[in-house]
Amino acid sequence: MGRKDCRGLRLAATAQATLLASSSPLFIDGSSGSGYFPSMENIEMFYRPVPDLAKALDYYCNVLGWDEHWREGDTTAAVSPADGKVTLMLDVSTSDSVAPGPILSVDDVRSWVRARREKLTVLEEPVPIPGGWWASLADPFGGRIYLIDQSTTDQPNK
Repeated sequence: MGRKDCRGLRLAATAQATLLASSSPLFIDGSSGSGYFPSMENIEMFYRPVPDLAKALDYYCNVLGWDEHWREGDTTAAVSPADGKVTLMLDVSTSDSVAPGPILSVDDVRSWVRARREKLTVLEEPVPIPGGWWASLADPFGGRIYLIDQSTTDQPNK
């Protein structure tokens, strides 16, 4: 079975995180994310750091039969099984993002972190990425949670 290459396509569907938003300890006022605090929209995908992108793509696409949805250079790609219900972002990490974890899509990473800073363990402060911002957190049990926004997608100079 040959690798399916769908470069350039945006992620078609994402899983809703209603349960996560309603029960997450990250909302310091006990709300579901509405009102004063910037909201958490959904689980965008699952982050999987890898040492070798080509080898990871070969495994996920040629061995497991998953589809490649997009690629950013030689370091990052998104793949999913045929049903498309879960997307895995494979990434050769060049930062402290070395543990797997969910990537949560928010409206504005910087505002989201700022509004909850006293209750969060921020591992990576918000940094610009192509199209937006990225940050990482530790949950109370040592797991990683990544935040992403696409706030600058239509603003090439940001």
